[in-house]
Amino acid sequence: MGAGTSLVNFSTSYPPFHHLLFRRSINLVHTHASTSVLSLESSLYTRFLSLPLVHTEHSLFPTHDIATLNLSAAQGYLLGGRMQRVVGVSAVAAAGYGRRTGVGRGRIKVVKNAIDAEGFGRRREEGGEGRIRVGTLGRLTYRKGTDLLVRVIPEICEQYPEVEWVVGGDGKKGTLVRETVELHNLESRVTFLGRVDQCDVKSILGEVDVFLNTSLTESFCLSVLEAKASGCVVVTTDVGGVREVFDYDNGCEGVVFVDVDVGGVLEGLGRGIEIHRGLVEGGERGGKARRWREEIGRVYDWGKVATEVEEVYREVMEERERGGKESLWDVIDEWGEGKTRWRKEEPSASHFEERNLLLVVLLLATLTDNPLLVASLLAGRTFLETAVAVAVGAFVYTVMQGWAWWSGELWEWRKAEHKKSRPRRSSSRKPIKGR
Repeated sequence: MGAGTSLVNFSTSYPPFHHLLFRRSINLVHTHASTSVLSLESSLYTRFLSLPLVHTEHSLFPTHDIATLNLSAAQGYLLGGRMQRVVGVSAVAAAGYGRRTGVGRGRIKVVKNAIDAEGFGRRREEGGEGRIRVGTLGRLTYRKGTDLLVRVIPEICEQYPEVEWVVGGDGKKGTLVRETVELHNLESRVTFLGRVDQCDVKSILGEVDVFLNTSLTESFCLSVLEAKASGCVVVTTDVGGVREVFDYDNGCEGVVFVDVDVGGVLEGLGRGIEIHRGLVEGGERGGKARRWREEIGRVYDWGKVATEVEEVYREVMEERERGGKESLWDVIDEWGEGKTRWRKEEPSASHFEERNLLLVVLLLATLTDNPLLVASLLAGRTFLETAVAVAVGAFVYTVMQGWAWWSGELWEWRKAEHKKSRPRRSSSRKPIKGR
């Protein structure tokens, strides 16, 4: 984020952004994804231009690393004003965003995601030779619980000889999964699909009996929703906002929530396999799948999502008409609701000095392309803390730059001394015959 947002980006992307907004008469900007450089830059430009801003938060972030702290402080500034609103895809995502950025609850709305349930459904003949197909779709990364998956696959294959696996997706830990399958000689029972296009998801899930999700963190898991719409028995780790996905009448039917450990996943997957067997033996597999799809299509509808988002747009536009445009001073004064750094009394001489110092540091940090200054500027909650943090950041940056310059000068001096100390070769060389 620090490397992607700099003076070069600001000077090159701001003019076309400004031109687009005013040429198209855009009255509101909606951004997505907290870690997107384009989203952050657009939020900053929108605040400078005093336009309403809505941001949709799709992810959950840890609270113990410096990158998240800096990102949270920046978003608290960008989205803490009265003309800004945040949309969380789940209550967990909304609460997490409010805690880490300080944006007030009144400015955060929950609008759940949706899927197009048409086209999902069973595509597999039940009871074919008694085989049970367990599937998983998603990125093969640490956050998606791939380390759990590689320990579960061999155990399940040993306990249930009739189980076959379908693994869709790719990622940094894809090699680990393939090596584990080869190590246990399970190539005939595990099918790797690699990267899966969205257009192929419906046909793949329609061939799966039990769907497994081993994610370590999820704000709102669409894959489990698509799996149940396809008639799969769902086994999923109980993390983040996953339980909210099935928070409707009979939503938890055919769903098994498990703890985030190998024992919990093994036990839950065993229960899921037994649920599938019971549905097949009772002749209810097809009827349940159709009912699950109809319920999901009724609850998770894109028309409802559009209506709820439109209400957020109306709310923020009414706020703008009621309160007028925000000036740059309003932007600075409302730096993170609940974490306001400056007083709300009548402006005084010292108040203007604090504002001017902030502007100078912002300009200096932008011109020098110094992420350390920006981070230190966002570190303090009071004016004194901010001033001390900026001073320390500037000192450390100066020392680093001085060290880099001195190292370069020392290198050049050593090169020059080396050239001086080298013995010169004699230029008196006999001519070679024939030349």
